[in-house]
Amino acid sequence: MKSFTYILMGLMVALASTACEKVIDVDLEETDRVIVIEAALSEGTQDFQVNISKTTNYFGASEDLFVPDATVVLADDEGTTWPIDHVGEGVYVAPVTAMAGRTYTLTVEAEGETYTAISRLLQPVTLDSLTIEFQEPIGAFEGGYLVFLNYQDPAGVSNFYRALHERNGELQTGPDFLQLWDDGIVDGTETRLPLFNQFFEVGDTVMVEMRHLDEPVYDYYETLSAIIGTGGGGGSGVAAPANPNTNWTGNAQGHFSTYSSSYQTMIVE
Repeated sequence: MKSFTYILMGLMVALASTACEKVIDVDLEETDRVIVIEAALSEGTQDFQVNISKTTNYFGASEDLFVPDATVVLADDEGTTWPIDHVGEGVYVAPVTAMAGRTYTLTVEAEGETYTAISRLLQPVTLDSLTIEFQEPIGAFEGGYLVFLNYQDPAGVSNFYRALHERNGELQTGPDFLQLWDDGIVDGTETRLPLFNQFFEVGDTVMVEMRHLDEPVYDYYETLSAIIGTGGGGGSGVAAPANPNTNWTGNAQGHFSTYSSSYQTMIVE
C-alpha cells in the first residue's frame, strides 16, 4: 500500500503554491455592471439559496444592486425541477434534496437574458481520520501542532477537493484558509495532507470538512485563490480587479457549485 505524507514545512509551502501547475487564465472586467449569481448545493436536504445582484465587477460588493425579479429554476438530469422563489434583497430560496451522482442545472432569467450553469454532484470521498504532529519551528514558521487529513483517493479518475475547518467551533475563513488540491500526484493512494497555515494548541477542538468538487467548481476556487493571493481582490486598490473563472453562460459572474462532504472531529492532545 502506498502512502503519501507531507511533513516538512518547506514542502508544504511549495505544494500549497503549486498543487495545480496549469496556467490560470483570468478575465478582467471593466466598470460595466454585470450580473453576479452565487449558489452552492450540497448532498442531502437543505434550503437551497441563490444570491443574485449586479455590480461593477465581481469584487464591487459595496455597490451591489439586488436583482429581485428573476426567474430561477433548478433541475436534475432525472427530470426533477425546483422553482426557486425570491424572499427579498436578491435572495432566492427553496427546499431541495440533492443526490450524489446526479447533474444539476441552474437557470436564471433576468432582465431579458438567460444564464445557465451545470455542476455534477460527485460521490463523497471518505475522510477516514484526523491525526496530529508537532512541528518544530522552521524559518518564519513558529511551529506547533499540525492536523493531517487521512483518506483514500479513488484510483483512475480525476478528483478535486476543498478543505474547510472549524477551530473551537469557529469557522476559519479568509484567503489563508482557502485550501484546494487535486489528485494529480496522489491518484489512487492512501493520502495524508495537512491543514495549511494553521497551527493548533493542546485542547483545541478541530472539525474538518473535506468537500469533493467537480472540475469547473475547482477552477472557480483556484482562480479566486490566485486573485486574492496577488492582491486582485476587493480593497486592493486595483482599478479593474480580475474576476474568477465562472461556469455561468453569458456575461454572468459568480458560480454554481455542487459538492459532497465527509467530516471528522478531534481534540488536540
